[in-house]
Amino acid sequence: MESAIRWSPSSTAAEQRFLSVDVTGKAFRLCRITGFDGRNIQHEVLSHLKDVPLFRAFDWSTSNENLIAVGQSSGEATILRLDADQKESLSFPVRNQRYCNAVAFSAHGLVASGLDRVRNDFCLNIWDVNQRLGPTGTTKGFHEPLRKLASSEPITSIKFFRDQPDTLVTGVKGQFVRIYDLREGPGNPSLQFPTRCVHNLAIDWLDENYIASCAASNESTVCVWDKRVGARLTSPSLGSSATNSDSIQNSSVLQLKNVFDPKTSIWSLRFSKTNRGSLGALSSNGHLKTFEIAKDHLSEEYRSSIDETLGQGSFRNYPEPVHTKHIRDVATPFDHPIRGYAEKDRVVAFDFLNLSLSSQPSAIAIDGNGIPQIITGRPPCSPVALSSQGTLACGISSP
Repeated sequence: MESAIRWSPSSTAAEQRFLSVDVTGKAFRLCRITGFDGRNIQHEVLSHLKDVPLFRAFDWSTSNENLIAVGQSSGEATILRLDADQKESLSFPVRNQRYCNAVAFSAHGLVASGLDRVRNDFCLNIWDVNQRLGPTGTTKGFHEPLRKLASSEPITSIKFFRDQPDTLVTGVKGQFVRIYDLREGPGNPSLQFPTRCVHNLAIDWLDENYIASCAASNESTVCVWDKRVGARLTSPSLGSSATNSDSIQNSSVLQLKNVFDPKTSIWSLRFSKTNRGSLGALSSNGHLKTFEIAKDHLSEEYRSSIDETLGQGSFRNYPEPVHTKHIRDVATPFDHPIRGYAEKDRVVAFDFLNLSLSSQPSAIAIDGNGIPQIITGRPPCSPVALSSQGTLACGISSP
């Protein structure tokens, strides 16, 4: 991917900010919106960070917007500062060089880096950024990670939970979506789901029980997981061989197949910050879709039965069946046979806003020309009332 964009979750109606990322040009720009005409935006650059180290992954801290983490080809996780008067960096090296595929900040200052596989070495490192940024912090020498996990298991994607900032979900290449709780000791349980959909992890902002992931580029499958029903591990640092014999291998609660044209790949998955269960997916040809995931209706009698059996309030922590209520096209692919357009004008990155412009979630998107814009999905069509006295006509167009 050549570009990326992130909306600041601390944006308000009075001030909206976003981070524009030029991956090939190795530059970050923190911007503030100054005008909006309903689609196109005007903005000013608050801070510009350029000539940064070549990176394969990045994350923007939600607790300190001056901090950006990048993952490098050498395996180092580097913390960059956006402060206008302080262009410093802080690196967390690895003993055995290999690609760093993913980095992620927690809400309270941890950063996780996910690495390619090296035999007999850990591939998931957790660092304490606050410790290194303190008065005694130093950027020289090798520092051991706070935690080392996933021995000889390549990590493809990482996300921290916001409501439980010591808990993170990771993709283990070709094997699992796995959840680690860093408050537990290295021999205590974590959860995992067996799957090949281990890329582009996303957590629902408004219901963090639900996690989305997708398959590699040669497949067009998206899975949604409920963290309340994962199979339990007895030793998450030792790999998949340490599964509890009493655990049950659970599947996704929702699987979306053939999401895009099979010739394309899924570039990103993002959950809406304003609409619960609204998942956006973007393909490499600029096709942007939203999936509205709804919970099945369960009677009050059923809810009461769960609470009586498992204890009052247990239903809130009990897995619920879900289904896809609506699927909408927000942006069409550039190579659409009828509504095609120039490849440079396709959407190459997006992120949902934390502000409601309509009943549908809105997103900031950037096209191949580097121009940002605000896009909003159309609401579903109104239901049509039919009766035995009405008339229904159906037409089929010739090819």
